[in-house]
Amino acid sequence: MGRRRQSGLFETLFKSVFGVGTTVHYKTDWLGRKQKVVKHHDSGKTKTYTHGTGFFGNKTRTKTVKQGKVVEEGTVRENIFWSGATERARKRDGTDVTRKYSPGFFRDHVTTHENGICFKCDGTGQKEINCRTCNGTGTFTFPDGQCRACNGTGRYGEDQCRRCSGTGIYSSGKQTSCNRCEGSGRRSVICNKCNGSGKFIKSSYR
Repeated sequence: MGRRRQSGLFETLFKSVFGVGTTVHYKTDWLGRKQKVVKHHDSGKTKTYTHGTGFFGNKTRTKTVKQGKVVEEGTVRENIFWSGATERARKRDGTDVTRKYSPGFFRDHVTTHENGICFKCDGTGQKEINCRTCNGTGTFTFPDGQCRACNGTGRYGEDQCRRCSGTGIYSSGKQTSCNRCEGSGRRSVICNKCNGSGKFIKSSYR
């Protein structure tokens, strides 16, 4: 899977310093197995391919590490009846990942399909947000309005309006439980990431 090309020292230093691009190196582990190490400098992930031989063709184990933690593990098998390979992996959050590699002129083409629990709503299909009507307080305060007794003038005839004390504004100050959130200050809405399905499905091609 892929062409055997190893990144040089200058290329590795340049991409590592500026945090861009991908470098490839080959090594042998303590069990004598050949390994391909791919470093994605922009995302900070390192993916190691450990080559072995399976009963139905070549089988390669993969492990992706980010900031010292394993974020994904899987296996790659070369396709028997057609060129390319298929990788089946699982992320630490339970997302199943299927990647299909097909050889291209300059590089492999990869089709990725991810299927798992929506991480934004934890698979519930809904999420909690602050109620916009009461700004999360759970109570609604009636706003100040124009004094109806003096029509906002502050005067009632020649005298000062007693109802608004000459301000022209009637202050209600009345508070009531917010009807939209039933006084909780929070509302349940459909998750916009999974559209209420609770599933995370994503496909990409490069």
